[in-house]
Amino acid sequence: MPLYSKGNYGQLWSEVVDDRNRHIQSLVDFVKTNIDNKILSITNVNNHYEGCTPMTIQRISEAIQK
Repeated sequence: MPLYSKGNYGQLWSEVVDDRNRHIQSLVDFVKTNIDNKILSITNVNNHYEGCTPMTIQRISEAIQK
């Protein structure tokens, strides 16, 4: 069952509605630098960022592993 937003988008929370690839790549570059320097990084992700937290987390994780 899809979860609907009560926010400005009025979209499903089960899909990316605001693609932020450039921002995600900046985050990934920052996290990779921290990993190389053995610095712990904690990132908070919520539905308001792209529209679907699990999909955003998956995209970040896959980009870090590349």
